[in-house]
Amino acid sequence: MISWAAATISLFLFFFAFTSLMGEYAMSEGNIRFVKDDHKVILVLRILAILTVFGASLIDMSMMDLISDTFNAAMAITNVFVLVLLSRTVLEVYHDYLDQKRRGIEEPVFHKSALSDSEGVTEWDD
Repeated sequence: MISWAAATISLFLFFFAFTSLMGEYAMSEGNIRFVKDDHKVILVLRILAILTVFGASLIDMSMMDLISDTFNAAMAITNVFVLVLLSRTVLEVYHDYLDQKRRGIEEPVFHKSALSDSEGVTEWDD
């Protein structure tokens, strides 16, 4: 007979894993829809997600750790590359923030006209 502690921990572990998978999938689908809102691409993502969960349940834990580390490294390299590409824009925004603080503005507000190249900025008005 299974003890109540083991059953409780198993239940908590199941809900943690399930909600983590759902959260990661939701973020993935949101990112895919932002880049290309196409039903075929979303279908491919859904199939890949199911195959990934199925495949991960069949392989050895040490192999899963290796795969996870590899993909985490790939994400880190991609993020560093994007940060380097955005560094000029980030510095412009930061200098505008400091300039507004020096002028005595209590709560600085971002205006896209402060950027030398505001092409592609869609979320802020002037």
